[in-house]
Amino acid sequence: MSRDKQVNTIIYRYFQSHWYETLRDAEFLASPPTKFNDLFDCAASTTGHVPDVEIDKYLKEHDWVNAFSRIARERGLPTVDITLAALNSGNVNRDVLNIDERLSRTLKTRKTLSKVWRIVCFSESSTDVVERRLTEKRMWKRYADKDRGVRIGADFSFCTLDPKSGMLGRVKYSEQGTVVDLNTVTLEPNILFNYLKVVLTKKRLWEREREIRLVTTPTFCNIRYVAGTNEEQCFWRFNREIIREVCLGARFPKNQIKGLVKMVRNRYPSDVKICQAVKSMDNYRYEEI
Repeated sequence: MSRDKQVNTIIYRYFQSHWYETLRDAEFLASPPTKFNDLFDCAASTTGHVPDVEIDKYLKEHDWVNAFSRIARERGLPTVDITLAALNSGNVNRDVLNIDERLSRTLKTRKTLSKVWRIVCFSESSTDVVERRLTEKRMWKRYADKDRGVRIGADFSFCTLDPKSGMLGRVKYSEQGTVVDLNTVTLEPNILFNYLKVVLTKKRLWEREREIRLVTTPTFCNIRYVAGTNEEQCFWRFNREIIREVCLGARFPKNQIKGLVKMVRNRYPSDVKICQAVKSMDNYRYEEI
């Protein structure tokens, strides 16, 4: 698991429903960018050109027979001819690849990103008491069914999964869409995987959520389909050790508390904190169960 150096504390995911399945199966629903409401989200404008040195490095490290063959099919050109020409001429390599255009097109469209990437959204607490109170108030109300849901706290420093299984990063909030300077891009095989956390943008209206995102791919997810449809859903598999807290909302149904506590105690480490929010005016305190 890769993450920003500053993301080293417990972060929270708030649930209106499906918290039981999440804890039972040890997996978070990971959504494609097209599922997000904000049109600025997961889209970017681009400027500049990818440096020649990066393109040279990229060309040396990839299987360009398959790459050029795919480009040929997209353009309706004879696959063998374009592949041989590309491999035999450095100039044709650059002309055919058109990396600036292709990368720019990828970063600008949520639909393209949704073909590959899946995102799990979390929220972090502020060290400022007032800001923390405002964040919790918004999150419990908006994402946890007005205090009737559940908050799950995860600490990814406990994660022992393949580092490629996900990357954690803070959302970059902005009044306008993000501008990506292609001159600064490193053309690694997992370029978008490393760069998405910078590209993702939100309006300042949402800044209070203090959002942290885990970016992953379907490779590391369990795939299921919505009943009666072809709609695919990805569930990111996590190791149970990362769960450090399960908190019930202030209005969580009393008849479900015993079952939730029993399930967590049976399936998770013994030191997982189980608590319930107690609301007084706009303040929350948390009492252990």
